[in-house]
Amino acid sequence: MKMKKYGAMKVFIANFPFDLTETAICDLFKIFGEITGCKLVKDPDTGKSKGFGFVEFREPRSAKLAIKEMNGYRIAGRNIAVTKSTSESTRTHRQLNPHLKKTG
Repeated sequence: MKMKKYGAMKVFIANFPFDLTETAICDLFKIFGEITGCKLVKDPDTGKSKGFGFVEFREPRSAKLAIKEMNGYRIAGRNIAVTKSTSESTRTHRQLNPHLKKTG
């Protein structure tokens, strides 16, 4: 799903199960409001999920509610981390997980 820029707010989701699909992520978060973009980050060499991604909401209040309700939510034995997306959140995730290759 393509990401939009204006008026929207993007959330960063980390530590989700590697077999979770982009569609499943979108379905999980759409209960909080209209989603304008959803991206699962994959390894460019293998095509496998890196265990993190982004969901963009049309309304910032929807994103804030998703962060409040979903941060620490347990999926298949893993507690996901959900925060406001910033370049710092992505950089911190890569630093904590040095085995991940840099994307985009």
